[in-house]
Amino acid sequence: MSILELKEQLISKIQITNEDYILEGLLRLWEFESKNAEVYQFNDTQRQRIKESQEQYARGEFYTEEEADKITDQWLNG
Repeated sequence: MSILELKEQLISKIQITNEDYILEGLLRLWEFESKNAEVYQFNDTQRQRIKESQEQYARGEFYTEEEADKITDQWLNG
């Protein structure tokens, strides 16, 4: 099926639907895809911090989810 045929089918189905949840879902999907189509470029500082984080992880310098939850609970209740 060609791009033109796909567009025509979508336009036809959009025009005949009276279900707002379908139209809202399509719009949300379109907006989500549009936002995620952009490629984010990291600056030098961000790349350096990512590298440092990867190195810390490789050395085992991180908290498990349970440990992080416990620390957060202590901080919130402290």
